Amino acid sequence: RQVTAQHLLRAVAMITNASALSEEEECGREQILKALEKTVKGQESALKKTADFLVRVNTGFHFKGRPKGVLLLTGPAGCGKTLLAESAGAMLGFKPDETVRINLSQLGCMPVQQLLGYGDFPGILTSPLRKNPCRLVLLEDVDKADRDVYPVLHRMLDEGILRDALDRTADFRQSVVVMTASLENAGLESRSSIGFASPTTENGDEMEEHLLHCAQKILPKTLIDRIGGFIALDPLREEHLAEIFRSKFEPLLREMAKERGYLAEFSPEVVRLLASEGANRGGGAREFEKLVVERLMTPLAGHIAGAPSGKTKLVIEVHDGSVVIRSLACPPQELEERGAA
Repeated sequence: RQVTAQHLLRAVAMITNASALSEEEECGREQILKALEKTVKGQESALKKTADFLVRVNTGFHFKGRPKGVLLLTGPAGCGKTLLAESAGAMLGFKPDETVRINLSQLGCMPVQQLLGYGDFPGILTSPLRKNPCRLVLLEDVDKADRDVYPVLHRMLDEGILRDALDRTADFRQSVVVMTASLENAGLESRSSIGFASPTTENGDEMEEHLLHCAQKILPKTLIDRIGGFIALDPLREEHLAEIFRSKFEPLLREMAKERGYLAEFSPEVVRLLASEGANRGGGAREFEKLVVERLMTPLAGHIAGAPSGKTKLVIEVHDGSVVIRSLACPPQELEERGAA
């Protein structure tokens, strides 16, 4: 299937909630970049490289007889690798529910057989591609895979096809393959050792060279040679975690409270405290979600369960470094107006 400019335009419109543009209107790198920024926070350098990758794939600049694009995303847990991969796939016209997503570190004692199939059991990698070769293939934790898996991946990337246990062909030449890795055992997290003070000041060429050096410590050279792009994502910083809280968790918590007849207000200090603690925990989105559940969601549920009758306004503040919830009387009209806002 040929991915046209209109596929990208529809994807951009869907992600940005904007009206779809016509094919005659520009759908260049900057527009793609803006669409990615709507979903992935705090990854300026990675998003620019991903936008370049998407433009290259969409215009057909890839080696024939191989997957249309091959990308390696690295970074700590929860920094947005999977989200970025899925966003890129959607912008290339791949259906999200048809993504082949495999965590290579969790394949167990027969990893190759699970990928290619054995007996009457279909391969988790080959079977979906036999049914529909136009898919996003997302392979997580490639750096933690069993070493027997790497020759399989090399054949997939080098020849564009794999044969399953029954010698049937799975075609990857219309797919885009995105692999993720943390590479923490290879020293990727030590950016300061090569002079990177922050994601916004890093030198792109030096970063890619450092990333390649780290990958070479773990992945076979034959596999590295078939990867078309290396992109490093950073731990989320305080300002990014604060933005995630305001855009995702605050509306969710407000809605939860509203469904139970309460109006919830969060002070700016609460947002700053959570963002600071989230950054201290490593700047991962999953850890930040656990923090929100621990410091806000659970206390809010307990407070509502025992809230005094008639006190329908919850003010969430910070006192002496701790989150405090106060119950106030709230006129029904304010509850209705503020809850609908």
